[in-house]
Formats: sequence, structure tokens, C-alpha cells
Amino acid sequence: MSKHVDLTGNYFEHLGPYDCFFNALVYWMEYHNICTDELYTFNLDISYHPPTGIFSGSVEPHIFFIFLQKFLYIETNVYYLQELNEIPLNELFILESNSYFFPNELDYYQKVDHTKYVICKRVGSNKLLMWDPYDNETIISFLSDLYNRDKFKINGFYLSRMKCEKNTSMIIPYLLNKDYMKEYIIVFNHAKKKILYMKENNFNKLLLKNYYIFRKFYGCFRGIFMARERHFRSRTTPENGVEILTGWNRVQKDMTKFGLQFEGSDNELMISLEYVFDKEIKYLDSYK
Repeated sequence: MSKHVDLTGNYFEHLGPYDCFFNALVYWMEYHNICTDELYTFNLDISYHPPTGIFSGSVEPHIFFIFLQKFLYIETNVYYLQELNEIPLNELFILESNSYFFPNELDYYQKVDHTKYVICKRVGSNKLLMWDPYDNETIISFLSDLYNRDKFKINGFYLSRMKCEKNTSMIIPYLLNKDYMKEYIIVFNHAKKKILYMKENNFNKLLLKNYYIFRKFYGCFRGIFMARERHFRSRTTPENGVEILTGWNRVQKDMTKFGLQFEGSDNELMISLEYVFDKEIKYLDSYK
């Protein structure tokens, strides 16, 4: 796991680059001394988002909000861009923003829109302090510097706990609420297409690992491994997931070999992905 020092001088352990919402949510909970075990147990998903080309192992934000309310009695109040000044001063909230505005986002800054979640607090009228739990970047920005770009909106999610207790119902991985066999097939097929596309386009002049398409692909699957590691580390998860975590380590090694264009590495990568997906399906079957 990756760690760095946060705004208050404490160490924070983050997930992958495409788990920005989960990173922000975990930080908010740890800051308020709320146990995150149940959250990690719940956070097991598998998905592919065609518009962004992102593979994910984490639950969507709107599903987390429902979980927070049901199991931890945490309410979410949404503040639109023009309402952010109504959030109390110096209180942490999650800001749904746009990578377009963040200089450290080299692939997106002033180029492309991409949803980004950060920890935020108002430090004055029309003035925000934003901290990215993944990059450990702190930015101070004026509200006048931010604006909605087409469908990419800027919103603040102000969380508050109504009572300091938990719902005692059993927590199960979110993926059990879906046809997970179908989901794994969809994700595997999209991953296979992406691998074959990168191979067939044969970027000869530079190693594949130097291209954004590969860096993004690798970042997605490393993020899934990190989410799985945290899932099985949770004290409320019934298994330790050794075979699954070993499988994800193999995926990362094979992906590195693919990025270096080792002969036959594309087939090895698809085999290791198929293996770890099969192990995850068996794990989910064990809940039946």
C-alpha cells in the first residue's frame, strides 16, 4: 500500500488513481474516527465504464451514499457550485470537481474533462483548500476559478453522522447484488479487446509502458488489487483472500511484462486475469 502524510501530519493509506472518491471518503471517515472495516467489506465490485475506458473494483459513489445512510447513519447533503459558500468554514467535505482544473493532472489539465473527487474545506469566503489524497497535492482556489463544463458539474458532498452507532446487519460485498458472473465476463472481454488493441497497434518506437493508454490500463488494475487488499484486510470480511491477492499480484507482474513487450506476454496476461476472476467468482459463490 502507498502512504503519505496528510494535512494534519498523519499518515494516510490510499487506493489507486481511479479510486479518488473512495480515497476521499475513507479519509473523511478516518478523520472523524469512524471505523472503516464495514466499508471495506462492502466495497467489492467489478465494472468497465466505456465513456472513460476505466476498469474499476470499487463501488459507485451514489451506492456508497446509500450504504453510509443505512449502515453507519451518515447523511449526505449536496451543495451545488453556487451553494458551496453555505458549507460551514473549516469543515471537511468531499468535492466533486474536474481534473481539467488541476495542474498536477498532466493528462487532463486544461485539455480534457475528467471527474475528480478531493477532500476540501472552506478557508474563507469564496476560498477553498483542496487536498488530493492520492497525489498528496494541496491547492488553494477561489470559487470564481471553478465553473461547470458541460456535463461535468462541481458539487460539494457534506457528510454528517446522525448517531454514533452501526446497523448490526451482516455486511456483504456489493457485487453480490448484481449478476456477477455476467459482470466478470463483460470486464474480461473489454480487457481482452484493450490488450489486443495495444498489441496490434504495436507501438514500436517506444516501449508500450511509456504510452498513456497502457499507463491508464495498468493504473486501473493496480487500483483493483489495492481495493481487494483492503477488502480482505477488513476485520468484518470472513476470508483472508490469499489466492485472490496472489492472483492480482500475478496480473500486475504480467502487465509489467506486457508493457515491456515481452514475447507472449499478452496471452500470459489474459490467462492471469481469467484465473483471478475465477477465484473471485468462487469467493462470491461462498456467500450463498
